[in-house]
Amino acid sequence: MVVCIGMTAVINTSCSNETDLAANGQQEKAGPKGVLISFGLSAEDYGTDNEAATRGVSDAQTGRVIATSTSNLGNGLEVLTEVVEDNAPKTRAGSQAVPKQDYHILAYKNGEKKAEWYGNSKDGRNFINYSQSPKVQYLEPGTYKFYVFSHSHMPIKDGKFTTDISKGSRNAYYIEEEKTIPNQKEFKLDFVLKPMFARVRTKLKVYVENGLNGFFNGASTYKAGTHYAKSIDPKTGKAEYTPASKDGSFLYGLFDNSIKTVTEGENNEIKSYYIISSEISGNFFLDGTKLSEVSFEMAADTKATIFGKPAAGIKMPTKLKKDVTLEAGKSYTLVYTMYKLGSYLFSDGTVTSLAEGKSAGKTPVGFVVDEQKRIAIALKNVEGTKKWATSQSQKATTLWTQNEQSLRDGIKEYNGSVEI
Repeated sequence: MVVCIGMTAVINTSCSNETDLAANGQQEKAGPKGVLISFGLSAEDYGTDNEAATRGVSDAQTGRVIATSTSNLGNGLEVLTEVVEDNAPKTRAGSQAVPKQDYHILAYKNGEKKAEWYGNSKDGRNFINYSQSPKVQYLEPGTYKFYVFSHSHMPIKDGKFTTDISKGSRNAYYIEEEKTIPNQKEFKLDFVLKPMFARVRTKLKVYVENGLNGFFNGASTYKAGTHYAKSIDPKTGKAEYTPASKDGSFLYGLFDNSIKTVTEGENNEIKSYYIISSEISGNFFLDGTKLSEVSFEMAADTKATIFGKPAAGIKMPTKLKKDVTLEAGKSYTLVYTMYKLGSYLFSDGTVTSLAEGKSAGKTPVGFVVDEQKRIAIALKNVEGTKKWATSQSQKATTLWTQNEQSLRDGIKEYNGSVEI
């Protein structure tokens, strides 16, 4: 019993000594060289913290519609465009590992570079210097401005950090932040990196089964004057943008070409079908880019079809009623809902194209067969004694007189009657 008590005392003393040593190492004052610095890295994901309910988006995609437009695509097609500002995944700040790639870390004070690190984060959490970079770096206690960024996406040129949209990537991360280093022997700095670009994904959607067929792909196009490159001067912290000298394009990130079926509406009674660019894909633009400068263009050699019509070369313009300025670190989805051109009757009695009406928040109730005679076919099956039918067994036994007044009387008999 005495021996056990003695061993316990030794163990407790040992643990206490190790804790004290670690604490003392943090509490000791900086030596002649300064404070020994180490780094921890983590990342934020794309998206926003907004959890407002989505309007107009067909599936469980979380986000909010912030702009809309309608366009005639030609070839008998019309498109309703909705810009959805996506929500960020619900994760604790800094809980996400950074991509396992090369990083630069620079420390500036009063516009002068004081230290530089170049290395890798092989575990996604800690920064490790390469052999050609000093293995240890010391800094005097004080406040510094740090720049941390992924090497391949923002190379250093002429003392500035430069990137452009050709380097846009899911793995491009950056942060600039002031940190104060206390007067102690060692200190670890933790940085939560943020996406360097704004991500734009594309979603193609229809309400008709087999409305989308084939393999979809294409390119994002941008206009002359669009933000093409961004350069940051670490001495001043100022960013300069270089505009594109001419119109351009780059291949779009891969679509998930499997057609997905979802339901929407208050009672999930409406089916829709869509394809979307993958979570790790999309295109990436610099902050400050106007979405009106960006379009999606179907590949010229694609064999895909929309409602049986060739999709090759179709350009989806982004003629928004209210333009959207992209912000770095946010994710946006351009939802393109395709319709066949035609006139529809809406619940408020107006007649217009389907995309125009839905863009205005109206509810379609009928497809216009003859606008001159003011005749429309209901979009839902009606209830009553004189249903429209093509089979002999279900034809009405008592017919309405074929004139306008009888048509109006018939409409009033059924649920959801509409005056036209």
